[in-house]
Amino acid sequence: MAVASRIEGTTVNAVARGVTGEATRIATPSGVLTVAASVTGDGLASVAEGASVFRTQRRLFDGGVYIPTQGA
Repeated sequence: MAVASRIEGTTVNAVARGVTGEATRIATPSGVLTVAASVTGDGLASVAEGASVFRTQRRLFDGGVYIPTQGA
């Protein structure tokens, strides 16, 4: 989708809003992905030089376990 958003005449390019710069944000059911693509040429003569997906790691859970002592 990152590559298609950079090529004029594609459906993705037609519906993409504010595709400027290098990164594009794509909404998915599990969250938003940031993607990027490098495309040269124009229209059907376009060539994708590269594409990437950016992911971040975040802590999902932080907790502890209570273990009672014997005889308590």
